Amino acid sequence: MVAPVSEIVWTAQELSIFEIEGFEQRMSQIREKIQPKLRAIGERFSQPLSRLTSQPCYAHVAKHMRRTVNPPPETWVAFGPSARGYKQFCHYAFVVSAKAVHLRVVVKSEAPNRHELSERLRKEATQLFKETKDIALRSYWNWNFKESAPLIGNGEAFWQEAAAKLALKTGEFDVGIEFSGDSRSVNISEGDLMRAFEQLSPIHQTLR
Repeated sequence: MVAPVSEIVWTAQELSIFEIEGFEQRMSQIREKIQPKLRAIGERFSQPLSRLTSQPCYAHVAKHMRRTVNPPPETWVAFGPSARGYKQFCHYAFVVSAKAVHLRVVVKSEAPNRHELSERLRKEATQLFKETKDIALRSYWNWNFKESAPLIGNGEAFWQEAAAKLALKTGEFDVGIEFSGDSRSVNISEGDLMRAFEQLSPIHQTLR
């Protein structure tokens, strides 16, 4: 039984799970140690996010069903508008990996309306820059999982380039905020996480 969320703490021992070799060995630890905490976060933030986005918001803990050999380098709880799944929609993702914890806005290649979303992103490039220029945003496009994802060079050109990438045949969008800690743990208060959702809201609103 996981305690109700008030402060979200990820210990170095938990993050080191993503360094375990072997699919079954790592997935066993993810299921036992990581997924219960992600479910608790999903239960805690679904209603606040429904209010923030003005639409239903359902939490989905990643199952990694498509993986059978290579262990996942990260895992997450996604927040999307459908109870049936999230991959076809723009969604928030609270992500845990070996190096850090992240909150991201994601559009996967499975989204059927990526071209429409790409055009929307292109049109809103200037406004998105204005609304996010004071946030330390990182891009997880082709991220190697071995170090912190790079900070974006925030400007209209970045959003135009992101729109072009989203329109590709296997295009995706994946931008967010990193929560760093010390050698022992990453500690995130409820307020800090909700503030991060709000900071990413202009991006989410554009792509939802």
